[in-house]
Amino acid sequence: MPADNAILADLDPWERIDRMPDGRPLKSSEAAVFTTFSLSTLERMRVKGTGPDYFQGGIRVSGKVPATGGTNQHIRYFKEDIKAWFKAGMVSSSMQAAIKKGQAFATIFDLAEAEPYYLDANGYVAGRVEFTPLDVVIERLGEWDILWMPACEAAARPWSSLADHQAFGKNVEGVLSHASRAIAAGLEATEISSVASEPAGKGRA
Repeated sequence: MPADNAILADLDPWERIDRMPDGRPLKSSEAAVFTTFSLSTLERMRVKGTGPDYFQGGIRVSGKVPATGGTNQHIRYFKEDIKAWFKAGMVSSSMQAAIKKGQAFATIFDLAEAEPYYLDANGYVAGRVEFTPLDVVIERLGEWDILWMPACEAAARPWSSLADHQAFGKNVEGVLSHASRAIAAGLEATEISSVASEPAGKGRA
């Protein structure tokens, strides 16, 4: 069993679920963190009836029954239902086999993928949930807001820590700069190719 101070990103889905507190209702944003599904994927499974059982308005709803609609505000998940769902083999084949390690974003596609971030009492970004010690994640359940958003959106928001924001923003800007240079190089190559393919004497009087 992993230590409580393990970084969340180092734990696979089974380890995360095992360390979930018993009997603690989890909001959808929190349940997505522990199952390693994105929030949008967990919501789609609920709508389609392919996810774990959940409670809405205090009433248990079978995960095998498509959701009838409504907001996500009062939906709660429990550890025993998520564990039962995993053990029953109902997990999608698209489930991540391993958790992405490392804090760096490598490509423009990484920046577009929504990830969970903590928001403090002022609504400022307080870090990525994935790189928070597990004991802190558990301590914050039900108390801290988790917002799922792309890295660019997170970087454009105010943060609690200037140093953390600067390091995060530098990483995001580096990826965007690399993508911008690649686009410029592609345009230049197209221009050269276009000029080279023009018939001789074209454009002369």
